[in-house]
Formats: sequence, structure tokens, C-alpha cells
Amino acid sequence: MTVPAAFVELVDSVPTPNAFVKFVNCVPAVVSLVLAVGCYDSHGRGAGPADGGTSLFEGRWLVDQPEHALYEATIYELAPGGRLVEVCSFSAGGPVPTGTVRRDGVECTFVGPWSSRHEGELAIDAFCSDSVQRTVVLDVAWGDDSPTSVTVAKVDGEEGWSHGPFAWRWLPCEVDPEACDVCP
Repeated sequence: MTVPAAFVELVDSVPTPNAFVKFVNCVPAVVSLVLAVGCYDSHGRGAGPADGGTSLFEGRWLVDQPEHALYEATIYELAPGGRLVEVCSFSAGGPVPTGTVRRDGVECTFVGPWSSRHEGELAIDAFCSDSVQRTVVLDVAWGDDSPTSVTVAKVDGEEGWSHGPFAWRWLPCEVDPEACDVCP
């Protein structure tokens, strides 16, 4: 394992003549770093079906706001293993990611990773305007080959969050490749 340069600088910047004291002073930072990486890694595994197949959520998705006068759309790649990639965003009023939820003046934007315990639930980590990372859990109702509705169930276990003020649509790009051709 390579020690990041920033960490080495942190250790060297501790004003003490004793190397052991320097080490003890940095233990909380090391423990926090290990826990943060460990938690991210364990959540970063996109759960597939019990039979070992792929999740219905894997692949490219169009998340748009078709009822907004300044049409907004984002293409996301929900990659195997939980990686979330914002492929592109488009808006008639400027680029805006549509993967957002809000409550009480706080807005959270999807950053990943994503996971799913079953076809009716999608969880995506988001970074919020109050500098807190939260997990957004979405309830997904399916039609024949795409969701008929996607609603915010909870954010970090709290209810009362929503996407808005305009309704969003979630569409797998493999179902309608032309609709997903929104970015220049």
C-alpha cells in the first residue's frame, strides 16, 4: 500500500520531537481514512439477483424532466459493482444533472456508488449542499421493460425528501436508444 503524499505531509507537520508522539497524534486520521474507504467499498457492490445474474438497473439510463420548459436530462451509467458514472447532462438553459433530491433547502446530487437489493429498490449515494454524503433510496415501480414511476423513499433513513420541482422520468437506454441521444 502506498502512503499518500498529503498524509506524509500531515505527519511531518505535527510539531513534536518524538516520532512516536507524531504517530499517536495521526492515529485518528488513519482510522477515519480506513473506515471511510471500507464503508465506501462495502456499499459499492451493486447487488444482483440471488441467482447471480445482473441487476435490472445495470446499464445506461436517461433521467430527464420532460415537463420542464427548459428540458433537462442526464445520462447515467450504472456499472457492475456499483460504480455510477454521469455520462453527460443537457439542459436548454445550461447543463444540470437531473439526479437530485431535496428537502428543507438542502439539495443532494447523485455521485455513487449505487446498489439494489431487489428490482423495486435502487440506492444511490449523493453529496449534499450541506457537505454531508447521504444514501438516497428510490422506490421503483416497473412496467413491461422500464419503470412507470421512481419516487424517493428515504434519504439516510429520513422521509420527506423529493425530486422536484419537476417530475422526472427514468428510462433504460437499451429500451429507447433514440431518447438517450440527448447530449451534443
